[in-house]
Amino acid sequence: MLPRLTTARLVLDAYTPQDLPALVALLRTPEIAAWTLAIPHPFTAADGERWMADHLLNFAVRQNLELAVRLQGQLIGTVGLRITRACDQAELGYWIGQPFWGCGYATEAARAVVAFGFSHFNLEKIISNHFAGNEASGRVLQKIGFSREGFHPRHAKKNDTYIDMVSFGLTRAAAASTGRLVETPEK
Repeated sequence: MLPRLTTARLVLDAYTPQDLPALVALLRTPEIAAWTLAIPHPFTAADGERWMADHLLNFAVRQNLELAVRLQGQLIGTVGLRITRACDQAELGYWIGQPFWGCGYATEAARAVVAFGFSHFNLEKIISNHFAGNEASGRVLQKIGFSREGFHPRHAKKNDTYIDMVSFGLTRAAAASTGRLVETPEK
């Protein structure tokens, strides 16, 4: 069973079938797809059904943790970790629907899932990458204590276009020393 994490303003929990219309509506905007590798445009209901079906299975085998981000019960985004057990590492990923940009929700959700990742999965390091030019994503990572680790020209490919990526990382020791990550209650 996926965890339920709470923050000051948000609830992070499992997607339900009732979330499909809101998920599709949020991801139909080209702005989200433009800054992510895995989200196609246009995003369809069939894409949403496939994507949500994988969440419980991936968590059960301790590969991924993907949670809905909710504000007063309304779906506003996703936050998650892609876990690599062999290295005790994970990659943090997140998106917030465009109507909710600029309110600190990505930072709040990312902080909670990173704290959970270190405590629940006993990770040594969490990394995250963003497209060069997506400075808002870099600011989210810096606010939660991540350090920039590199710039990777033509590192990924989306829609036949090569993308430059910026990488960030946070070790368990650095997270503990900054005091920025506090244990997030699991309910």
